[in-house]
Amino acid sequence: MHVHFGFAQAGYSAIPSHYATPGTVARPDSVYRLPSFEYGKVTFATGFSPVEQPRFNYNLFTGQMDMINDKGDTVQVKEIKELKFISLADCLFFHSYNVGYVEILHQSTVMLGVLNRRTAAYPIGGGSYLQQVNGTESRQYFQNQSSYYFVESNRKLYRATSSSIKTLFHDHRKAVKTYLNENTVDFERKEDLIKLLSFCSQLKSQTDKKAQQ
Repeated sequence: MHVHFGFAQAGYSAIPSHYATPGTVARPDSVYRLPSFEYGKVTFATGFSPVEQPRFNYNLFTGQMDMINDKGDTVQVKEIKELKFISLADCLFFHSYNVGYVEILHQSTVMLGVLNRRTAAYPIGGGSYLQQVNGTESRQYFQNQSSYYFVESNRKLYRATSSSIKTLFHDHRKAVKTYLNENTVDFERKEDLIKLLSFCSQLKSQTDKKAQQ
């Protein structure tokens, strides 16, 4: 079976702007997640993966996956609901038609993913995001934004919150609630979320073992 990847020309629309924060960076090295386009494997909802493996890279500004087509042009991968995973280099992206490309950071009973975006940022005080430095140099500022998600085994996506983790592990709701009360969990911090998921997965594993005895 031969599959042609759908694509759209990579036209870049206006970038949403936000005020600069201490985490704002000037002049990012690249608009892409990886330093170069890498050959990648696509997996659809049915589990089918085409033999052909184009070169991909995730665009931090548009939130889209770009690819190099057979003409050597940079184009956007077409948004279709059937597209579920794209793996390239050491990265695995889960595709949600409504959210975008969520990069998987941790795999267990429930996966942890992050949606990374980069947006233009106005200097503090407003005005154009092209700021004069020492009256001569013009500098553009950008804001890196990360939103964390839980990905269930049935490929359903949940924003990483206290409520969603208790929903995902509803059979262990009491133990999860106790963990959250006894541990400071920052739902915007990767390390905290990995520890939380490891704890929850261990609970489920212990329950599964008892059920098999």
